[in-house]
Amino acid sequence: MSLPIPSPQLFVYNNGLTLIRIYCGQNSPIFISLKPPHQVILPLTNRNINPFFLFRKLGEEYLRQYDGIPRLTVGEISVIMSRNWNAATNEFKRIFRQYTNEVNALRPRPQRVTFRHFEPNSRSTRRR
Repeated sequence: MSLPIPSPQLFVYNNGLTLIRIYCGQNSPIFISLKPPHQVILPLTNRNINPFFLFRKLGEEYLRQYDGIPRLTVGEISVIMSRNWNAATNEFKRIFRQYTNEVNALRPRPQRVTFRHFEPNSRSTRRR
């Protein structure tokens, strides 16, 4: 069993930059830049995403490009992000939930396809 990791933290600067500090291990912090809600790219679905999904997605995008650690597999990234989410305080989760709600409100939705109700031709459906 690994040692518990510190809780992730949000840092907001005057210029609007927001960073999340997560940990890959006990003493190895990584800072992830939090994108503005309108710049987050998500798949087109009608369903809202939950905060953990967005947290993991942002972390995965950064960890795949980060040069300070060896290449991580999807499973390893998932473990890192889930440990950070489980170590997060309720205050961090509340703030991230608000951010996720903003992303859900601004993201494009697929157009719904409406189908006309089928009405058979009365002449062709008559019994003979």
